[in-house]
Amino acid sequence: MFSKLYKYQVKELWYIARYFYAAMIGAVLLGLFVSATRIPGVVQFVNAITILGFILSCIAMIVFSVIYDYQNQQGKRSYFFRSIPAKESAVFSSRLAYYFTYHILTVLVFAIGITIFIVSNTAVEMKLPFHIAFSTVKDFFLQPKLIGLIFLLVVYTGLEHIISMMFAITIGSQAIFKKLGVGGPILVYFLHYIAMQIITLISMLLIPISIRLPQNFDTDFQFEIVFESMISEMSKVFSAQSNDIKIIGIGFILTTFVTWIIMSIWIYKASKNKISLN
Repeated sequence: MFSKLYKYQVKELWYIARYFYAAMIGAVLLGLFVSATRIPGVVQFVNAITILGFILSCIAMIVFSVIYDYQNQQGKRSYFFRSIPAKESAVFSSRLAYYFTYHILTVLVFAIGITIFIVSNTAVEMKLPFHIAFSTVKDFFLQPKLIGLIFLLVVYTGLEHIISMMFAITIGSQAIFKKLGVGGPILVYFLHYIAMQIITLISMLLIPISIRLPQNFDTDFQFEIVFESMISEMSKVFSAQSNDIKIIGIGFILTTFVTWIIMSIWIYKASKNKISLN
């Protein structure tokens, strides 16, 4: 049943998503063609349009993925989606996989497009052959630490977005919010966002685990994990004992994961026969 639900959701959004991805790929090809002319003013203009188009396409994909999920849970397609005899685990996991599929696909298309943009821009700015510019960019970005950091950011932001959206739509679509319609998920998301910001701030300040920043980012790119709370660092700054913040609290990572687990359990329990069908 997971496969049936997953395919239904992915196929449904694909009818629109394919046009956005085609537009992103088309923008890359156009950028390559224009970059080959090496006309500085024209190249810069087209590059700016390409970046703007990429960003707008990514935002559109996020918006449409949320809209389609909402319609499956509460909107015009909810009767069909909810009529499928599936367990809570299948409903929850299929939605999670649906969001992750388009998150990863969008990130990959965006990353490839931006890489080509940077390479072509480097070739024009430095007046280098395309393959040499590609080698230069590759040597910079293919650093293990940088790749690891980017991977963690992609996974973290993906989970943050996916769980937050699923939570807002699932809880905001329950009977108690029926009169609010689409306002239910919006209200739940707003309250969740405020709560998470407060939890994150408190965790950063009070939980004694932080990252010590390098003294000089130009010569030293090493980060050190220290078991100190950021509140002590902030007190030094406010009391004029120090001019710079030297450690950044990362305790919010722990509380965020705990919160995600709680939210996921809540979503799971509310994933079947507890959503108001209009």
